[in-house]
Parts: sequence; C-alpha cells; structure tokens
Amino acid sequence: METVAYETIKNQIIAEFEKIIGEPSLIGESEKEKSDLDMYHLSAIDEVIKEMLQIKADRAIVPNDPVLHLTHERMNKFMLYINKQPVSKSFFDYFFNSPKAQRKASSLSKFRHCVNYFRIVAMLRYGSFKRALVELSKEDDVPAILKDLEPKSPDEIKNTEGIIQIDEIPSDDLFLLGYIAGTEPEKVYEKTISMLQTLVGVLEKGDTFPMDTFWTENDLPRQLIMNHFSEDVRKILPSKNIEKFKDLLKKTEQLKSSCKLRQELAKKKAISNTHRYLTAHRIDIYFATSMRNPMDFLEMNKFVERVMKDPSLAPLNLNGFDPTLSYTNDLRAKGLIECLMLKRSKATVYVAGETDSLGKDSELATTLAQGKPTIVYVPEGETFNKRADTFRIRHPLGMQIELSTGVAHGVLVVRTPEQCARLLFDIFTNNMEFEIMDGEQSDSNDENYYLIEKNYSKSPYRIVTKNLLLNNCFWNLYFDGKEKAKNGLKG
Repeated sequence: METVAYETIKNQIIAEFEKIIGEPSLIGESEKEKSDLDMYHLSAIDEVIKEMLQIKADRAIVPNDPVLHLTHERMNKFMLYINKQPVSKSFFDYFFNSPKAQRKASSLSKFRHCVNYFRIVAMLRYGSFKRALVELSKEDDVPAILKDLEPKSPDEIKNTEGIIQIDEIPSDDLFLLGYIAGTEPEKVYEKTISMLQTLVGVLEKGDTFPMDTFWTENDLPRQLIMNHFSEDVRKILPSKNIEKFKDLLKKTEQLKSSCKLRQELAKKKAISNTHRYLTAHRIDIYFATSMRNPMDFLEMNKFVERVMKDPSLAPLNLNGFDPTLSYTNDLRAKGLIECLMLKRSKATVYVAGETDSLGKDSELATTLAQGKPTIVYVPEGETFNKRADTFRIRHPLGMQIELSTGVAHGVLVVRTPEQCARLLFDIFTNNMEFEIMDGEQSDSNDENYYLIEKNYSKSPYRIVTKNLLLNNCFWNLYFDGKEKAKNGLKG
C-alpha cells in the first residue's frame, strides 16, 4: 500500500470539508499570512483530524487511503473549529453513516464518496452547496425530507390501474387531425395528383425542366406520398419507372376520394381519445412536438410508440400523452387540454425538429419551470449533431429556474428512442447516475459546477455557480419573507 505524509492527507480531508460547506476557507494561505486566531483554528483542526486518523505524530506517514474514524462528535468538532454550525445526528447518519446505502465514511476514499453524494443532493434539490448544508444540517429526519430522491423499485412505480385504452387511428391518416396540415386535405391531394401527373408526362415525353424549383414547390405533395407509401418520388425519378408513378397516381386518386370520410372517422376516434386522456387517473409523460406536415405526424406517432413499448419502460405501464392521437374541434380548448396534460405529467419529452416553434418551446420552458425532468430527443444523423450540441450546451432554454425553489434545471438530450425509454425508466425509478463537472476544467471563464447525467444523455441536469457574490445575492434575494415561510426555508 502506498504511503504519504500526514500533511498531504490532512489537506485532502480539509478539501472535502470545504466541498461540504460550499466555500474555500482553509487552504491556499501561507503560514506567515495567518493571524493568531487562524493559527488557533489550524491547531484545533489538526487535533480533530488526528483523532479521525488515530495518529499523534506531526510527521507521521500514513496510507494514501487511510482508515477514517469519523464520528458525529468529531464532525461537529471540525465544523465548530471552522466557525460553522454543527450538524444533526440525522444529517450525519444519512450522508456519512448509512451502510445499507453504501455511504459510510470509514476511509478517505469512502468519505469522498459520501461528500460527493451530499453535493449531488445539494445540486438536485437546493441549487447551492452552502444552502443545502444550512437547510439540512439541523433537521432531525433527513431521510424523510429526501425520501423522494431514494431509488424505487419498478413495482413501486408501476401503474396498477391499467394503461389508457386509446382508439387506434391509421398512422398515415393522423395528419388529417392537424390544425395546419389537415385544414384542406383535399387540396393537398389535388396538388399531389397534379405533381404525379406532371412527372408521368415528363417521363413519357422525355422532357426536362428545372427540378430544384419543382421540388421546392411540391415539398408538401412529396411528403404526402412518403407518408402514405414510404416512397420518395424524388429518388424514384432517376429510374424513369413510369409504371411506378402511374401506380402512385392511381392510389393517390383513391385516397382523395375517401379523404373526407377518413378524416371524419379519425376525428371521431381522436375526440374519444381526448376524453380518455382528460379523465385518466394519471398522466406520466407528455410528448411535445410541432407538427406542420403529414410526415411530422407519422414520425411523431412512431417515436412515441417505440418509446412507450420499449422493453425497458413498458413493464411500468406508464401513461403517455400522444398529441397525434388527440383532437378537439375548438382550437383554444386544444391548448387548454395540452396545458392540463403538461401540468399533470411527471416528465416531458420534447421532440426536436429542424426548427423550433413557440408552442413547443413554451412547453419545454414550462416543464423546467415546474421542476420536472425534461428530455429533448434529437434524431441521429450529421444534420442533427450540431442541433443536439446546441440543446445540450448553448440553447437559451436549455437551463431554466424552477420557480418554486430557484434551482436551475437543465434538459437531457438523447439521440434514439431506446435511450429515451431507458432514461425515462431511470427518472421514474430514481436511478439516474450523475457526476459533478467543474466548468473551469474545460473553460477558464466558466465559473460553474455541472451535474452531468452519465449514462444516456451526458447533459448538464443542474448547475451551481461558483460566483460567491451571485450565490449570496441569489439565495438571499430570490425569496421574499412569505415565500421563505411557504417553502420552509431558513434565514
């Protein structure tokens, strides 16, 4: 076993206590610069650290991961020596003496593990290490206060009352429910028929014309063909397969003739689905998106289905609100319905497209402001890589304050439906894994600590500023007296 000088271990223990109190106070000054009072404190601190290590000699050589005899009494001696309030027995036991939770500070490395867990809790719930210590250190039942952070078994979360029974609607007819895409579907079919007739004519005559302009003018008809037949006419054209285009033309004409009837049936089923969503005993997940064209509806529906039926999430029997299967004739009522679904849900999945929309961005910001987990799904592919990085690092809505607590919440970016499902499972069962990243390690101007979700998103889930003035002003001025009393805050 490697050994080091006692002074090295002492400084490492002090550094861990500094992480608990949330401010540097003991390291970094030379002995000559310290006042007599400082020297007294250092002597007292030296005494209690030697008690923790159970050594007496000043120049002792100790293991680099020594056994640590940290007790409640010794922790409070240390806290008093550095002019901080002592901590309750419940606080000490929860963070530093919980063998069942694998948190027992019986060595220096295990002490670091305990301190790291305290800091994770501080970032998750309090937005400040110092504030977390102030709020929790005097509590007599810390486990009860932090109960909602403890891991839960799938059986505890499972929806035992059954999933909402939704009327199925053909996925390629979902766009008929759109307030934009489904407004005048017959005209869209007419334009699609015209496009196909033009292409058949071009192929029969061997003509050429400006295709770039043609595809720009016929983007919606092209998407309608993809929606119904999974065929991209732009890619078929070079094959000059006239019969293929004639077949698509015939099928599209048939779809146009049945359009009105199919739309009426889809709306009837979607209105019934809306009633079931409204009266459901629980809504677990809200799926947010912006649907402007037929393919948006189709792709959104397939994404929701893949997430909810994923083997990692399906056993929980969660209820997800799928906006592609819901409809009401009153557009304003539709907005109110979605607001209610957003409020009742426990998590939101924001499906990012090539562009943002006011409605979708509002839903993202609202979820964060409520303090609920928000996942942003950005599809895989080079064209979306920059967009994923934007949401993860630079998007103005990527970090928002939970209004009731002042804690800064970040979005969790995923790139596949499978990642989304697994992350949702971890969210609902409280099994997310985190690491704390110091922003200054990658950017000298970044004065923040980030709580990074480790497994699926690698995204900053919480943020704590190192700026002492900002930290002090924020937590002293964010809440007024009534809000402090309402939230049970001290000071």
